[in-house]
Amino acid sequence: MTSFPKLSSDHLTQIRQNTDWRRLFDTLQITKDPKKSRDHDWWGKSPFSPDERTASFHINDRGWYCHSTGQGGGAIELVQRVHGVDCYEAGRWLIKHGVSQIVSETRTNVQESTAGVDSEEAKVDQNQPIRQDLRPQLDPDFPVFAARGIPAQVLRELGAGYLERPPRNNGRPDPMNKRLVFQIRGLAQEPTEWGLHSIILGHIGRATTPDQEQADGKWWTYAGFKKRLELYNADLAVLEREAIRQAAATGHVIIVEGCFDVAKLRAAGIYNVVATLGAHFSEPQATLLDFIARPLRVERFLLWYDRDQDGKAPYSQGALQAGDRLARRGYYVETFDWNRSFSTPRRPVVPIPEEIADPAEFSVEQLRWLRKEGLI
Repeated sequence: MTSFPKLSSDHLTQIRQNTDWRRLFDTLQITKDPKKSRDHDWWGKSPFSPDERTASFHINDRGWYCHSTGQGGGAIELVQRVHGVDCYEAGRWLIKHGVSQIVSETRTNVQESTAGVDSEEAKVDQNQPIRQDLRPQLDPDFPVFAARGIPAQVLRELGAGYLERPPRNNGRPDPMNKRLVFQIRGLAQEPTEWGLHSIILGHIGRATTPDQEQADGKWWTYAGFKKRLELYNADLAVLEREAIRQAAATGHVIIVEGCFDVAKLRAAGIYNVVATLGAHFSEPQATLLDFIARPLRVERFLLWYDRDQDGKAPYSQGALQAGDRLARRGYYVETFDWNRSFSTPRRPVVPIPEEIADPAEFSVEQLRWLRKEGLI
C-alpha cells in the first residue's frame, strides 16, 4: 500500500459515508451481471470466487453481500477481505483509488457549504428505524465503565453496555461483538404530551482491545447507518422531564462529541446534552438541533468538543465548524474554554489539567462543580 497520512476513526467514518459503491465495484474489476443488476443494486461474480458461473455478489448504497462465501459489510470491509489488510489500510486504498474521500473543511469553505438553504449535504437519506434492540444483551456492569466513573444505572437508562453473545449461526464474526455498545435512537412524531417518541436507529460499538481496533476501527456501526445524520441522546434530551427542566434553567443544550461524554455528564446529573458522534458537525445534525430547540425553547448552545482534535486546536476544526453553522441559523453559541483558569483559597490560578482532554475525563464531582458555577 502507498503511504498516506494517518487515519483516525472519524476519518474512517467519513470514508464509509463518502464511498461511491459503483466506482468501488468497477475498481475491484468485478464482472457485472446485466440481467440481475438494477440501477440501485448491482450483481456480479464474487471477487472471492472469480471462477463461479452465476453471479453471487451484490452491492448497493447500504452495503454488500457475497452469497457464495456468506460474508458482507461495508466498503472498508470489502477492501479488507479482498486485499487482506486492516481497516486503516483499506481506508487508504479507497482514497488512493478515488473511491472515497475525506472532507477537511476550513472556516471559509464551511461558510460556503452552508451558504445555500438547499445544500447537497442536507439532501441525504434518513436512517430508517430498525427492529434490532441490543439492550437486553448489553452488560452495564462491565468493569471498563466503572473505571470511567459511569454507574450501571446510567448505562441502563441510556441503553448501553458491553456486548458478548454466541457466534452467529452462519459462523461469520460480528464486529459489534465484545465492544462497548451504545444504542442510538431518534425522534418520531406521535400524539403524546410532546408529540414525539423514541425510535431505534442503530448501535455503535467502541473497541475494547488493540486488535479489535486495528481490524475494524475504534468505533464500528453496522453497514448502512450514517452517523452524520444523528445526534446521540437526542430523544432523552427532549423527552425526559429533567432534561427539559435543565434546558430551561441553563438556557442551553450542551453539544459534545461522543457517547462517553454524554454518559459521564449524565452520571453527574447533567441531562441537557447531545453528542455529534465525532468532531464533524453536519448540516443534517444542525437541522436536527432545530427540531430539538423548538420544544425545549432554547436559542443557545454550549459547544464542548474535545480539547485536542487529532493534534489541532479545536477552534480551527470541529468546534469552529459547528459554531459557524449554528450561528448562521440564528442561535447564540458559546464554546467551552479549555484554557480557563480557576481560583481556590489555596491557589489563585488553577488551570484545567492537561491530562483532561474531553468531558468524559472530568470526575463527577468536577462536572457538578462546573454546573454549579454556571460554566456548563
